[in-house]
Amino acid sequence: MKTFVLSCVKRSMAGLLLMTALQATAQTVTKPVKVPADLYVTAAPTKGTSTNDGTTLFCAENSGFTLKSSTTDPVTHATYTGYTWEEQQTGAATFGPVTSGTATNETLVITSATPGWHTYRVTAALAGNACPPEPAYYNVYVLPKLVVTASSNKADAASHTYCAENGAPTAPADAITFTGSVAFDGTPNALPGLENLTINDFEVTYTWQKINVATSAATTVASTKDYTIVEAATPGATTTTQYTYELTAAYSVKACGTYKGTATLNGSTTTATVTVTPKPGKPTITIQ
Repeated sequence: MKTFVLSCVKRSMAGLLLMTALQATAQTVTKPVKVPADLYVTAAPTKGTSTNDGTTLFCAENSGFTLKSSTTDPVTHATYTGYTWEEQQTGAATFGPVTSGTATNETLVITSATPGWHTYRVTAALAGNACPPEPAYYNVYVLPKLVVTASSNKADAASHTYCAENGAPTAPADAITFTGSVAFDGTPNALPGLENLTINDFEVTYTWQKINVATSAATTVASTKDYTIVEAATPGATTTTQYTYELTAAYSVKACGTYKGTATLNGSTTTATVTVTPKPGKPTITIQ
């Protein structure tokens, strides 16, 4: 679990006007998001993650962290006497109780933040100070899990069978092509002022593997979202071999979980099994 320190600095009226102006500008997250810095908006820090080094970017599988407020006022150098931690409410501009977290004085422990954007703020009190305290804000983003699916361009088992002597079919009408698809697993948490990112806003890498049904041995065959089977002829094959094809997707911006999907027959949930048969031998003729 990571720990972050917030600096509770009182902002001047000019600073407040600047923040208001920044919040009115368009989001400028760099897309597709490839590295953590792409989620950090240098000119408008209220529009992205609070750091550019990946420390405020999490995977859904491991989204716990700790926020710590500074304990001394930078202007008066007095020690803060109390802290109020809040979280921006989903789909609203208002702040309220922190979900999935526990606040103890200057420390806020988040056990498991949900996928999407989260903005936290802390307000620190000073004894005997007549000026209203100003909060400090902190933004994090949690990458949603991915749902990976893949479908063949053919709907029946016979179309997924070919002769080893000839290799995989290459004619456009006969070639076996798998089309991959990836989507967020659920709807990420959305907040006003922060761009509602979609799966298309992230760079995703892909790996296709063919799995030997009998031995479970896996062979990597492609690194694209879609894949057309390319197999050279294997003269002399003597046994029938069956394969399934599996697509793995991963975020470029951060290594998270393993997200996989097995290719199915077109229009079906049945696994597409490719069968490679040996060329039959010639019969023998005898005279009676």
